[in-house]
This record gives sequence, structure tokens and C-alpha cells, in this order.
Amino acid sequence: MLKLFLGEFGREELFFYKLLAQAGLPTLKLLQKDETALLMADLDFSDTLAPATLDAAKDPAVMGALGAWYRALHQLEVGEGDGIGLSAEWQALSFSNLENANQVHGDKPAWRRLHPLLVDLLEQAASLPLRLCYNDFHPVNLVTGRQEALAFMMDYGRMGLNHPAVDLNNALRFSDEAGRAAFLAAYGLTWPRQETWSTLLPPLMDVLMGVAGGECALFSEEYDQALRRFIGKE
Repeated sequence: MLKLFLGEFGREELFFYKLLAQAGLPTLKLLQKDETALLMADLDFSDTLAPATLDAAKDPAVMGALGAWYRALHQLEVGEGDGIGLSAEWQALSFSNLENANQVHGDKPAWRRLHPLLVDLLEQAASLPLRLCYNDFHPVNLVTGRQEALAFMMDYGRMGLNHPAVDLNNALRFSDEAGRAAFLAAYGLTWPRQETWSTLLPPLMDVLMGVAGGECALFSEEYDQALRRFIGKE
């Protein structure tokens, strides 16, 4: 498989393939690379690795192996000083983006209730510990072992610093109860207010990135109540 980078976008993948391999994380072996291209073995013809099916995210064996991979990823000691930037999602959590969204959604009663609480949320989020995160989970990016319990993600174009709870929310989006349980058992880490942040931040990120509109969970009564409890305004 040949992956070309005809512009600057996505070239950080070259850096991340090298970083993960040096750290001992399972990843695709690169047959050759330069500043504009990656050459990798075709998974369809591999004796040991295979592209995942859509059902793989519900397979406890696969998700357990993937949980171990995410654990290793989130434990890597890296920072912006290592040439790693904030993820696009985390960059979206800015007060300027919040005010831009206020111009768009300011006529919604739900937004008018939420806006002062979202200011508090962003202030608290600014103090969260950030880790290297994958940020782009989808079963089509998942690689599994043909004979052994092995699973890892490929394609690192959206890697960057984020809060691990948000990354876990992405990783478990396609799973059922058994898949999530196997993943979390193998992952075995906890982060500050993990469950709450994984509930409150992703919908807000979507709105501030311009991904979601009026039907976003951000505007639901359940979100309003959860945010008020978290901020202590209820």
C-alpha cells in the first residue's frame, strides 16, 4: 500500500509511525518511506495481520487487545515540546470558537442556558492533563491479528494531544457491552473525572469544530442537566 502526501496535510503520520515503533507499540511495518510517501505491506496479503471488519469492535478478544494498545499509547511520555501538537478537537475548545458558536446558536433557548456554563467548562478543561491520543477511531482503521490476539490502529493523521477520556469515547463508539468491558479491563487506567469529561466534551467539540448542528446532544435536556451538576449550578 502506497500512501502519498502531496501537500503538507497529513505528513505528521511519518513522524508518528516512527515514534510508535520506537516506543514498542504494534503498528504497520513500513517497507520504505521518504518525506512525501509511506510504503506499507498490503494487509489483504499478510500472513499475520488483517484489516478489521465492522463487527470487530464488538469482539471481546479484539477489543481487549486494542485496550492494551490504547493503554500503551496514553502512557507515552510526550508533550508539545516533542514536536506533537494539540489535536484538532482540543484546539477547538477555545473561547474564541465558543464566541463564534454563540453568534450562530445564540437564538436557541438551550444555548442561552448553556453558554455561561460552557465558559466554566472550558476554564476547567484548560487544567486537564493531556496525553498523546489517536483521536480518529473507526473500524476501517483497525488492524487485527490473523492467528494471535492482536489489535492496533493505523493511519495517524489526526494524532495529537487530547484528554484520554475523549479518546476512549471515540474508541468505544462502535462497541457493545461485551466489547467495551473487554477493552476497559485491558486498558486499566483512569483519568480525572473520566466518565464526566467523556460525556461533556465530545458534543461541545463537535459544535466548536462546526461538525454538528442543532440536533447535537449538546442541546438536549440531559446534557444541560449533566453540565449543571458538574459545574455545581444545580
